[in-house]
This record gives sequence, C-alpha cells and structure tokens, in this order.
Amino acid sequence: MENNIGENNEASTGQVTIYERIEENCLVDTEANPPNPNRRKESAFDITALSIGSDRSDTIYFIGENAEITARFGNCSDVRQVTWIRETDSGNHVIDTTLLKYKGTIHDTDEQLHVLSIKNCDESDIGTYFLEVSCSDRQICSNKLHLQVLKAGFPEVTLEREDEIVSAPLNESGKLQSKIRGFPKYNGLCWLRDGQKLDITDPKYIGSYCYDDFAALYIHYVESEDDGTYTIEVHNKFGKGESSLELEVINGSRPEVTLYEVSPVHLHDSVVLKAEISNGFHSVIWKKHDQDINNPKYEVCFNGDGSSFFCINNAKKEDAGTYKIEVQNEFGIGQSSQKLEVVGGFLEVTLKQVPLAFLKECVEFRAKIEGYPKYQNVFWLKDDQNIDINDKKYEGSKHDGDSAVLCIKDVKENDEAIYTIEVSNELEKVKRSQKLVVIKESQMIFITGPVVAEPLETITFHAFLSNQKMSNIKWWKIKDQSKIRVETVSGKYFLKSKGDNIYILEIFNAEKEDSAAYQCTADSMKSNTINVRVDDSDEFSTSGQGNVIRFYAIQAVSAKAMRKAINNLPNTFGENIKKVKKHCTMLTNASKTWASEFLSINPINSPEDLDISKMYTMYRNLYPNCRKWGKTLEKNEINEADDIERIRYYRNYVCHSDASEIKTAEFNPRMLDLLGNEEDGT
Repeated sequence: MENNIGENNEASTGQVTIYERIEENCLVDTEANPPNPNRRKESAFDITALSIGSDRSDTIYFIGENAEITARFGNCSDVRQVTWIRETDSGNHVIDTTLLKYKGTIHDTDEQLHVLSIKNCDESDIGTYFLEVSCSDRQICSNKLHLQVLKAGFPEVTLEREDEIVSAPLNESGKLQSKIRGFPKYNGLCWLRDGQKLDITDPKYIGSYCYDDFAALYIHYVESEDDGTYTIEVHNKFGKGESSLELEVINGSRPEVTLYEVSPVHLHDSVVLKAEISNGFHSVIWKKHDQDINNPKYEVCFNGDGSSFFCINNAKKEDAGTYKIEVQNEFGIGQSSQKLEVVGGFLEVTLKQVPLAFLKECVEFRAKIEGYPKYQNVFWLKDDQNIDINDKKYEGSKHDGDSAVLCIKDVKENDEAIYTIEVSNELEKVKRSQKLVVIKESQMIFITGPVVAEPLETITFHAFLSNQKMSNIKWWKIKDQSKIRVETVSGKYFLKSKGDNIYILEIFNAEKEDSAAYQCTADSMKSNTINVRVDDSDEFSTSGQGNVIRFYAIQAVSAKAMRKAINNLPNTFGENIKKVKKHCTMLTNASKTWASEFLSINPINSPEDLDISKMYTMYRNLYPNCRKWGKTLEKNEINEADDIERIRYYRNYVCHSDASEIKTAEFNPRMLDLLGNEEDGT
C-alpha cells in the first residue's frame, strides 16, 4: 500500500539544502560562538553518513529480477522512524514494506543497516527512491536513486574464473562460470574455444551446466591444447550476448594434501594431526572451523619428506572441531580437513519419556549413558529419595554397558512421582528426571491433539482411558453451541483403538468446517476438550501470523495464572512485597537494573499492579534456591516453580522476538506445553 505524503518536505525538492546545511555546520566558529550549556542537545545523528546504494551500480534491472537498495547510518542515537519513499509523477509515496512485494526488507537500527528488497521487478517499480529518517528534532533524507526496469533486451553475460585465476595447471580440472541477465530469458547457449564451438557432451566437459541465470563449463584433465580464449554466447529473440576469457595452461601442479583421520582423543591427552604434502609448497596454513589458528598452545612442525604435523597438548573440550590444512605453491592451493573429537570429562545421560501409566501394569524408565571415563555409579530416586532396586517392586531393574533400566511393577496410585537417574564418574555427576503420571480410577478421560491444523492435513486425537472395563466410547464435535457425535465416514473420519486403553480419532483432509472443539466420552465420564483451528487465513495474512496473535492472546491467561500463584504464597501479599523490596535495595550495582525497575513501581497494592516479568521477579526472589531459574525446562518438570519459569520463558519468546510469524509445527507443541501447565493455575 502506498500513501501520499507532504510535498513541502525540504528533501523532496532536492538534496542541495541538506548539503548546504552540512557545509554551514562545518564552518561554525566555536570561539566566536561558544557552546551554550543550557541549549537542548542536538540530535546525535551524522547526516553526512546517510546514503543509499543499489546492488547494481547502474541501477538497471530486467523484468523478473530482484533489486536491493541499501542504506547505512553513521552515529544515530535517537532515530524515531525510518521510511522508504518512491517519487512518481503523482507525488511522493510511502512504501509499505510489509507487502510480499518487499519481502526480505531489513530494518535494523542497532546495526545501522536498512535494506529495501524489491521482488520480481516490473514496470511499476520504475522511479526514484530515497530514505527518510525521523529523529527527535528533525527529518533527514538520503541521496536519491533512480531505478530503471527494462522490458526487453538482448542478454548480458559476465564470465569469470571461479577463483579469479586465468591459468590452469596441467592434468587438473578447471571451471569457467558465467552470470546471465536479460528479458525475455535466453533460448540458446553455447561455449567456444578460439571461435570453435565445443561439444559439452564430451566427457572432457562432463558436469557442465546451464541453470536459470548461471552457466558453467568444466574442463577435466587440462592439457596444453586447452589453452586459448573461451567464449560463452547466449541468445534470446532480441539478439546475442557474449563474454570471453583467456585461459592459460601452465606446466605444473598445485599441492596435493592428505590429512589423516585421527581417533577421538581423551580429555587432557595429546594428539598429533599429520598431513602429507606433494608437488612442493611455499606456505602452509592450519585452520579450525575455517578460521586461522593463532594460539601458542598449538605447535606446527615439518620434516624432510614433505609432512606437516599439528600438535595439540592437554586436549580440552573446546579443542574439538574440524581442522583444515591449506598448502599453496605457485600453481594453486591444495587443502584437506578432518574432524577431531575430544571425549571424556562429561557424561551424557538421556532419559526416555515415559507414557501415562495405568493401575496394575508394569512401567519401565530407560536411560542411555555415554561419556568418558566410564560411569562408576548409577542410582535411581523417587521424589529425591533413593530407590532400592533389589526390592521386588523394582524387579528387572538393571544397568549394563551404556544403558540403565528402572522397572516399576504392579503400578499403584502412590507410584506417581518424579523419578530421577543419577549417574557419576570420577569427574562429574549428572541427573535426569521424568514424571510418572498414573491414571487413577477416579480421573476423567484424557485426550491429546493439535491446536492449529493446516488445510488438507490429517488431525489425530488420542484418548487415554483409565478403566479397561469402560464401554460405549464416543467422540463428539462441539461447534456453535451444538454437540454432534462423530462417526466413521469414508474418506473423512476414522475411529480405531490401540490396545484396551487408547482410542484414536483421525480427521482426513482437514478443512475450515473442521474447526471446532472435540471431546471423548465413555459411559458417564467425559474428557477434556481441545479446540482446533483450521485455515484461518481470512482472519490473518498467513497462518503463521495467526499463530503469533494467538500466542500473544494466551499471555492474558499466563498473567492470570501467575497472579493466582502469587496470592497463594505464604504470608500476605503486602509482607511479600516488603521482603522483595528489601532484597532489591541490598543488591550490588551490577544487579541494579532490574531491581531499580521493580522499586520504581508505585504503588503495589495487589498482583494486578504487576506484569509477568515483575511477578516472576517477585516469585524468584522469594524462592531464590529453586532449581532451573532462567533455563529451558523439560516436559516432566511441572511443579509450581517450573510452571512460573515456563510462563516467563514463553512470555520472553514472543516479547523478545521480532518475528511476525510462527510455523504451525512450532506453535502446536509450545501452545500445548504452556496450556497444559497453566490449567493448574487458572
């Protein structure tokens, strides 16, 4: 969308007044005009540094090409707004950069970088562009660029050697690469050497290609006869474009390098990487993750047979990575790389998630243990109390090799708890936990399923029943205050069971009409309901943008849950506030920022006066020893402190992100995780 803006802007009549003002500022005599200390501080913006440029110096584009106009700032401390503007015969128009036409546009004031991206240029994009920056006390405009879009013309071809070297050693391979522009697209292409057309189907040129705007010629096993002038010719209906390059075949070979594979090195041990080099060299560079290595702990040495050695002493965890050796002679560069692993000093313990448990059945916790040195002790705990795995209750429990198993036989209601595996070696101790949820006779049916679905996908619900004797299982669709039973319909609904306790509803080819709440019943019992939204693109520009709006909306529920948790704390709200404020006043200067923000709130009469971040501050400082503060939580961590941390995490997820969309595949698990834990507090 484009909106007319005022024509009385100083910059819209030209750039002269801007540069005159710059010149005037440069000629100020500070002795004759001493600074006035009472004068309002000028905008800290270096207007001489505001300029824009195109990704093409001639600013000429063909129809269908993408264009970019980039602006870089100098010193800018009080920028209020940045606006891209296009001049046309009808006046100046503000560019709406949220349109798909301008997808990829960047506004990053912190990095002092703004890029206007114009997709699929056409005649409507022809015009003069400039950037307007609004500060607290003035508006500043950049220089202007006139963008031209050619409706038609013969192709433009640029040919260059991949490594910008126009020479190739004997018996090696070379590659000539070309960039092609033009509209309409080319309909013919050929390669020539010294004016003679090449047959690129010859094995000599295998791998050569032309794709979209690129074409490449591979020359294998270079011979002296390959010396000459190479030309690419490209045709469309308006004419021919060509580009040529001289290729010189030289008698010599670039270095051949072999970096030998190494076994994983143990922590604190030493390791030597060995590389063999042939064909001579005059420089050798070792790199890690493609960065030059300049660290005195590493030693590089050579011997007379053309080998290079890279020595790492007292290996540490950060020494792991991909190492590369680059060797150069007068004919080119040879390189080789290998990955180095450092093992030991850390244990990796993975505890598999346990499904819901039914009464009287057997449940297993399984853990995978990796690391060096090998673990020495394995303990299982139930709510932080040691478990005797020799008890008949846990018969079948064991740990062997890289795995450990805890068996819980004849599950009872009091087996519901948080189970932890504790693994230690001579260097460290690691704990991993999962909560076991026992479905009791008195509990309602529990169903799971998606919150948002894309059109045409399959929606799947699972119902978990606690009593195997239940009958009369039914699924219901609730919409517009009506409740309709869901039955098997060919091509649409499918009902099935898995064992005696799990019932499944599948909805094929999801469409907007399937947006509703779904519920399962068995005899006189009812499940929870799950509301599903399918294809709400008429409400939002995209489903991803709709997901963002939903995530913002759920913050109101989050705040309500946290206020209830604050009200349920020991002591009165007033006593707790005094305690937190006292703690804030005692903090060091390094921690004063958030503490000062909390102290600045006045008055604080109830949780309604606090937002999520302030309630989190209050809760955290009343319980400073709670684990996991400030860290990502696992699904099994579901006590009240965990839920408070989870709400804070998701609040920051939406408030600290500049993303305008959330993919449905990312939205569903986050929403279900948040809703599942907020239900207890609301």
